[in-house]
Amino acid sequence: MVISLNFIKDFDYSFYIINLLEKLFKIKSARRKRPNQNTLVDVCSSTSLVEFLIKKRAVKGNKIRGKIDIPLWIQYNHKYLKHFVRGVIDTDGCIYVHKHKVKGILYKHIGLCFTNLSLNLILSVSKALSLLEIKHSITDKERRIYIYGLENVTKYLSIVGSSNPRLEKVFYNWKGARVVESTRLESVRNRKITGGSNPPPSAKFLFSLVYYRSLNCSCRFYNSRQY
Repeated sequence: MVISLNFIKDFDYSFYIINLLEKLFKIKSARRKRPNQNTLVDVCSSTSLVEFLIKKRAVKGNKIRGKIDIPLWIQYNHKYLKHFVRGVIDTDGCIYVHKHKVKGILYKHIGLCFTNLSLNLILSVSKALSLLEIKHSITDKERRIYIYGLENVTKYLSIVGSSNPRLEKVFYNWKGARVVESTRLESVRNRKITGGSNPPPSAKFLFSLVYYRSLNCSCRFYNSRQY
């Protein structure tokens, strides 16, 4: 069995995968980088594991030609379904910042995107998100699922969660930047109201504030996360 990841972005996540495989199946896997590629692979050489996964309706070989989908025994179990969605989005999804201007003002909104060429899997993940009451949309010729906006992305992370630091880092960095901007604008408004000339908060203070709040959010997130 081979699990392919991004060598740079998913390097930390690969440790989680290795530990999870050993915890679930008592099997050690090997990790290596493919030559001349930005691909990291976790390889598990176990015939019994492959046979077990096939019995559980996993697809052997090419996932697209095999029409990969969420097995029915997972779809009928709410807990398993959340874990499945977390797994596929942690590997084939991303959290991103959408930058756009309106009347000269730059806005930065948060979003989550899941990409897969299997229509069956896209539709099944969409159905799962609907069951979890997470707003989303399917675009790009039914190859991508988007969850857009702070409320919806926060709801996804609260209900489904993530085990991939790559996704969490983007979210908390974006949220921290919003704290800095909000603090700066509040300081400007207060000076205008009071007519005072106090200088704005220093960069060091703002950084400390962002770091503390992001760390606090991360701790709460990790404490509530389940395997």
